[in-house]
Amino acid sequence: MTSCFTSYSYKRANAAFVALVRNNEREAMRDSMRSVEMRFNRRAGYPWIFMNDEEFTTEFKEGVMSMTRSEVFFHVIPKEHWSYPEFINQTYAAEERQKMVQENVIYGGSESYRHMCRFNSMFFFQQKVLADFDWYWRVEPGVEMEANEKVYGFTITLYEYRRHFWSNFEIGDLRFWRSKAYMDYVEFLDKKGGFFYERWGDAPVHSLAVALFLPKDKVIHLDPIAYRHNPYTHCPQNNALYHANGKCECYAKDDFNTYDGYSCQPRWWDLMGKWNY
Repeated sequence: MTSCFTSYSYKRANAAFVALVRNNEREAMRDSMRSVEMRFNRRAGYPWIFMNDEEFTTEFKEGVMSMTRSEVFFHVIPKEHWSYPEFINQTYAAEERQKMVQENVIYGGSESYRHMCRFNSMFFFQQKVLADFDWYWRVEPGVEMEANEKVYGFTITLYEYRRHFWSNFEIGDLRFWRSKAYMDYVEFLDKKGGFFYERWGDAPVHSLAVALFLPKDKVIHLDPIAYRHNPYTHCPQNNALYHANGKCECYAKDDFNTYDGYSCQPRWWDLMGKWNY
């Protein structure tokens, strides 16, 4: 993480870093933590919460705990939050996965991807380990971050079939996801079966909810946080604020949002202005 923040003063939030991670992703997770800790959290001291659908190994626990001085929590996801609900026809779901494999749909044949997307859409904020927190910062294994009353923050927008905020890096208000409006919405989607039959992702589910239920002034593009999740990079473009003074180590020309036609960030800028923080 290369922080491109200027020296903002802030009130400490009731927040935690949240990572959904497997035991075999230990080193990638340590890389992400190193980035976050070095550029931000060694001063801020926010706790880390690691979630997995199976028990964490001793090696994983020791490996990530050695990366931070903050409090660390390890949470095993309940089976009912990472399994097929009764209303899903698993035979039909398997047939649809096979069709997607033949059509070269990304993650089209993956069962675990579908469980992950359903979990991130409707269960992560219900985990007991998060009960006492109001805010979360989602961090995934292998990411690099090049370092006001908002509810949802994002760094990258892109097309899949329609525009969406990329949810593998997001900061949000847990109270929004726990709201009746959101729960009614996501439970309705769940009953349609699309997480398993159509490979619905959590990013478009979150994006639609933000568009439906939040006024635009409650959503923020986190431009000062440079970020990379292969193959895409976000790098702040304001040279005077972030590059001329050496605050950013990323290369402005690598910014996906500015220079790649696959990004839909220009639509956000048209709506909100280039910098809305």
